[in-house]
Amino acid sequence: MRSEPAVLPARVVLPPLSETRVLHVVAVNPAAGFRYRYKYNYLPGDWHAQHDDRARYRVPFASSEKFRVSQAFNGEFSHRDAGSRYAVDIMMPDGTPITAARDGVVMSVENDYAGNGLDIDQYGDRANNVRLVHSDGTMAVYAHLQLESARVQVGEHVRAGQVIALSGDTGYTNGPHLHFCVQRNTGTEIISLPFVFTGANGDFTPTEGMMIGPP
Repeated sequence: MRSEPAVLPARVVLPPLSETRVLHVVAVNPAAGFRYRYKYNYLPGDWHAQHDDRARYRVPFASSEKFRVSQAFNGEFSHRDAGSRYAVDIMMPDGTPITAARDGVVMSVENDYAGNGLDIDQYGDRANNVRLVHSDGTMAVYAHLQLESARVQVGEHVRAGQVIALSGDTGYTNGPHLHFCVQRNTGTEIISLPFVFTGANGDFTPTEGMMIGPP
């Protein structure tokens, strides 16, 4: 067998909303018989992405009220893996308008899940969410959104402060809240990144128990 590219494994960044041939395999001598197997993995985002540490993130909800941070960075309940270590959970009533924390483009929308619970096998991957990609290649995830509440579509450009969905209580949760994090593709895994909010108290790092609100 001969492959294009010849050196494997290969790592490819696929352009959005397009098709790209990643691997082409041909038999050098088909008459001689041949066989092959292949395996692939994929991750969202560009593994070249580097976070702009000057970036600030607006508090991601539109409300005249302040809401409590129920779990912050390195939270013991569920923020213990690389993808959520620097996530924040904000308790809020079901149906609160969720806004983009930073300008971006909608990368993916999951909008059709209903129900919630603490059975990780049943609900672990059933949180409605919107994923935005930023100009530096990092991504923001807004999760546990209300069923069919997304107000944006894949490929849409959104501005910080624009309503993108409504908060909910879907997936692996023990109550209505918004899960927010900033992530980067390292090439082998998705990791979360520390970030700074801009809100009613100016620039700040969210901590557990803190009451926060938009500017």
